[in-house]
Amino acid sequence: MDKEKLQRGLGLFLDAMRPYVVSVVERECRDGVSWDMDFERRMDNERKKYNFQMQRMRLNNNNSSLTGLIDYNNLVTFIINYKDSVTREVGNSTKNYNRLRSCLQELQDTRNDWAHFDEEGLDEDVAERAFSNMVQVAKLLEMEDLEEELKRVKGGTQARVEPTTQFYTFYHQQQLVRIPYELQNRPIHLL
Repeated sequence: MDKEKLQRGLGLFLDAMRPYVVSVVERECRDGVSWDMDFERRMDNERKKYNFQMQRMRLNNNNSSLTGLIDYNNLVTFIINYKDSVTREVGNSTKNYNRLRSCLQELQDTRNDWAHFDEEGLDEDVAERAFSNMVQVAKLLEMEDLEEELKRVKGGTQARVEPTTQFYTFYHQQQLVRIPYELQNRPIHLL
């Protein structure tokens, strides 16, 4: 499998996970605390907290969306720190929660290997497993559109022509929604 397919799949997956993470964290926030502050407060690793703070400053300075704070390196932290909420999201099943956590841990490792250590590309089996894990997470979180899109990317088919504009992707009532970045801070009415 070529590196470009895996890159597209990992990007698509992360774009879908970011709004999901924010929505779960926002439901847990109390006393007017913002989602990013609550997320940071629950981090147990000082280095991760520092990196999170530095990334927040960069995004604020560039007037970028704070959802960019959510990356592969903190998806597992999210799953651990919001275990009760995530368990409810996967049907109150400890088995599904553990499966989700394992998939995200493997994806984190694969993404880090792909981005930082492997100049020649990942082993075919590792890339296949990454797509399998992304699809499994999409199934567990009932993100059918993400699941289908990942299958299209892996198979090399495209349902539509790739847009020239970058999009902000999120889920609304279990439907994948994509809006151009330049419109993300404007009020949008979804039915």
